[in-house]
Amino acid sequence: MITPEKIYLQLQEDVCGEDVAFESLGECTWCADRIFPTDIEYVRADLVQDLREKLEMSISAINALRAKIEELETEKEKRR
Repeated sequence: MITPEKIYLQLQEDVCGEDVAFESLGECTWCADRIFPTDIEYVRADLVQDLREKLEMSISAINALRAKIEELETEKEKRR
């Protein structure tokens, strides 16, 4: 099945902007395109997970580089 990367949740117009519990809504639809300015965008969880994993790898690489820089600076200080 081909699924959209994101969808837009469309709520009843009369509750938009109000503090209403989602469970209390009677009318709720979704669309692959934004129709109304109040539509709420949702992205597929698998796409978010892929991005989260890439971010964690990037953070690990940055931390490894920081540790190496600190190590080199310590060695440089010892040579003085």
